[in-house]
Amino acid sequence: MSVNFILVTISYLSSLIANVIVLLGAVSLFTWLEKETERNFIARHRNLVLCAMGISFIVLAYGEAWTNGHSSSNLIGFHWTYLNVVIVAVYNLLLRVKTKWILALTLVLTAAWMLATRPLAVVTAGMYAKLVFVMVLECGVYRFADQIQKTAAMYFVDFTIFFLRGVSGWDLTCTRNSH
Repeated sequence: MSVNFILVTISYLSSLIANVIVLLGAVSLFTWLEKETERNFIARHRNLVLCAMGISFIVLAYGEAWTNGHSSSNLIGFHWTYLNVVIVAVYNLLLRVKTKWILALTLVLTAAWMLATRPLAVVTAGMYAKLVFVMVLECGVYRFADQIQKTAAMYFVDFTIFFLRGVSGWDLTCTRNSH
């Protein structure tokens, strides 16, 4: 086993663990904001605060993925650890906030990521089809949020479909160093 492989593995795993810790912190803050009733500002503007926090978190993860994908000429793919965070964040925002604003913002961010990371001349019809499919899934999660949250089995099955489609469609939104 080469030293480079060991270093890449350690770096990838430490990045993944750090992202999980950050995600758990964000989920804790998000849950607190959902339940907070003592502060008038939060009570009056709960959806706005939740939307702003969720979108900020997704933008942070996108920024980290983009930075890691463009910071080296090596084909390492550290952006995948951030992809996991983005998928979990988008899915849970759509389920828990359930506003048209969060749906619109996640759709815009999904499309913007594809357009921001590839020259338009490189975007193929297949990539557009994958983008549309991912966006349709986002709309489906938003539309059926209440039904999805009723049972753990429904949540698991739906999240698995959302996750697998997100991962398999990520080539439409990945950074230049991912292939």
